[in-house]
Amino acid sequence: MYCYSINNFDCPDGLPICVRDTHQDPVSLLHRHDYLEIALVRLGHGIHTLHNDDGGKLESSIIKGDVFTILSGEAHSYRRCRDFRVYNICIAWSYWERIAAKLEFLEYYKSFLASRRDFGINLLHLTPAAFVLVEELVQKLRLALMSTRPSRFLAVELTLLELLYSIFDGSVKGVKRHPGQVEKSIFEAVAKMEEHPEKPFSIGEAAKFYGMSVSSYAHKFKAAVGVSPTEYCILLRLENARMQLASGDMSIMEIAIANGFCDGNYLARLFRQRYGMTPLEYRKIFRSH
Repeated sequence: MYCYSINNFDCPDGLPICVRDTHQDPVSLLHRHDYLEIALVRLGHGIHTLHNDDGGKLESSIIKGDVFTILSGEAHSYRRCRDFRVYNICIAWSYWERIAAKLEFLEYYKSFLASRRDFGINLLHLTPAAFVLVEELVQKLRLALMSTRPSRFLAVELTLLELLYSIFDGSVKGVKRHPGQVEKSIFEAVAKMEEHPEKPFSIGEAAKFYGMSVSSYAHKFKAAVGVSPTEYCILLRLENARMQLASGDMSIMEIAIANGFCDGNYLARLFRQRYGMTPLEYRKIFRSH
């Protein structure tokens, strides 16, 4: 089994981190790392397999928007990858051990970052809006790594911590913990929903279109995304509403109707449940900065 070392990569001089933007072949051989890898799927889909030392393995689907981690010494491989491209954030393990204590309070720390985590499937699925924010931080980290300023070590650490906080904290992400394989129908359904979250959504109609029972469709969708189709649709609509509150002058009612909510009160109730404030409070706070 091949073991990749962070020394194989072109890390900036003196910095224990590198960020790679890689295209994954349809199949990869079983391998290990001597570093922590955080993988953010930016295109395509495939099957990821995590192996343990007893010969056990766990397979899970990975699609655009998914995030997963590979700890130092863990073995994994890919297969059935199609148009698959991923950001790999590689962190030297010795450096990670020095900063890990700062992150133990994160909601998903034990599942994704703890050195003695249980052997299991742990994937987060980011909505398109959330992924855009994370991708901006990835680019910010790359710029910090390229800097020649004496303060670059501080800039890199601060940006990395902000990135980890953005990904691994908060309860609004879809978490996948069960085996599942990508089906073209589900992949297409997620893409359509993300492209037009404001359009009416019916689980029954979607299941019929893809030739499935409602229960089968809902189960496979949740296996691929981490939440039910209805929950994901609402999540997408709320994020779209949040961006409109921040960038435009539409009224709350106009934003609600534009995003498929029946009225402003319903939007306000769901918005408060997710963001901890009303749409008007969010708009006021956002525009005060």
